[in-house]
Amino acid sequence: NERPDTFAPVSGLSDVKEIAIAARTNAALKHDGSIWTWGDNPSGELGNNSPSFEDDPPVQYYVTLPVRVSLTAKAIAVAGSFMTFAAVTENGSLYAWGNVGSGCGRTESHSKVPINLNVPASIVDVTAAPGAITALDSNGRVWQWNPFETCASELVNGLSNVVSISGNVALTNDGSVWEATFDAATTFPTGFQPKGLTDVRVISGDSHHVALKN
Repeated sequence: NERPDTFAPVSGLSDVKEIAIAARTNAALKHDGSIWTWGDNPSGELGNNSPSFEDDPPVQYYVTLPVRVSLTAKAIAVAGSFMTFAAVTENGSLYAWGNVGSGCGRTESHSKVPINLNVPASIVDVTAAPGAITALDSNGRVWQWNPFETCASELVNGLSNVVSISGNVALTNDGSVWEATFDAATTFPTGFQPKGLTDVRVISGDSHHVALKN
């Protein structure tokens, strides 16, 4: 299918409350809790079991009209980065699809439908950055899942009282900023503070971040 090269309304989408993007795929979360995707599907980013480039033989698959992600529970948040999408459902579960790694006994590095990451906490928000999904739970703790390093979501050491997350960065209730990163020696995520950032009100970013101070 021909790819558009100018801005235009997305056909068939209305009542959208949140959007997310991956490398070549887009996602929209509607107020009814459904998630819709459109664009390329090299690793299953559409999330509805469509043909993908990971198939044998590979299939170059691109859609311009949004398709519904195969997620039965209502979603409250969606995030995307590179070739991965993640979503939080209203019961606090965390799901991912697309490039999800080949660990945990999986024989393929991608999933064309959402898989439950089985976080042992009630998740309220999620963000994504290249190589990691970061989630915030109802107790102000941060969890991170690296599909290339770990089989399950891990609690980020040294982080608490978190009020918002963006990419792999967290903002705590005292205005301090923390970055969650995987320790190469232990494969467990650890939080550390970038120097010179205090009294922060808003954070935003993916592989690069911006902080707005009070």
